[in-house]
Amino acid sequence: MTEFRSIDFAALVVVDGHCFYVVATPGELIMDYPAYDPSFDTDDPEYVFRNGLHVVGPSDGHQFLESLGRSPHRIDELGPILSEYGPDRTRPIVLIDFDNATFTSSFFDQALEDEVGAGWTGSYADPMQHAPPELQAIWPPFPE
Repeated sequence: MTEFRSIDFAALVVVDGHCFYVVATPGELIMDYPAYDPSFDTDDPEYVFRNGLHVVGPSDGHQFLESLGRSPHRIDELGPILSEYGPDRTRPIVLIDFDNATFTSSFFDQALEDEVGAGWTGSYADPMQHAPPELQAIWPPFPE
């Protein structure tokens, strides 16, 4: 069962035409961490996260999913998570689409969409606008 800690957010990740539901910290969702934090020392073993994948490129989808350290969930596995935490707590705030190299974030406190790096297009918008219809039924897009 997926556990939501107070620092965790939900995200959707599209890789090879498949949509996965993941739980991660905001830092884990920053695609180009050294650009976000120039003081970040990628050689310091105390600060290694995402299995050392500090810059996530559009071709790193499978490696990114693996690096989160928690199992990504297929869409058909969301029932227990929704039952445990409800739709408000589980609403995705980020959609990372590796197939189209797009990153959509609705996280208001930090411009995650500005830290995507080369090859990505980042935008600040409701990720559910671009989510599959079966997920929009759970988490409807916000009115524009």
